[in-house]
Amino acid sequence: MMRRGQLPDPVAEALLTYGANDSGVLLHGRRASPAIRRRIAEHPDPAIRDAHAGHIRTVVERKVTVDITDLVDAYGGAPADLATASDPRVRAMVAKAWRDRPVAVQSALPTDPDPRVRAAATRAEHPGVPVLAEAGL
Repeated sequence: MMRRGQLPDPVAEALLTYGANDSGVLLHGRRASPAIRRRIAEHPDPAIRDAHAGHIRTVVERKVTVDITDLVDAYGGAPADLATASDPRVRAMVAKAWRDRPVAVQSALPTDPDPRVRAAATRAEHPGVPVLAEAGL
């Protein structure tokens, strides 16, 4: 599992068959082929099927920055929807992770009612910069 890049399908299959439940956490994104990702999504064991999303949710609870694509995968919905999620921890993570957010989101996050979200939106050395086309420039 420590090998970088995509694992060969037979190795991924063996991990799903004989590995621990964390195999579903480790076999995501570029680590697994589309066929393996489909197999995980259809796996009969919810512990494996939902392992990656559960891991991302735990990471968000612990305030560890994750990639915006992982947030979308774990919570569903578009990044703009996550920026208005009911959970301020999710909104704060979006503020940290989504660097090229649109102007509306860029404006909303620093004025969020939750201080954790406001802090996350302004903490980065280079806060997110809206796409120029959306700014009307």
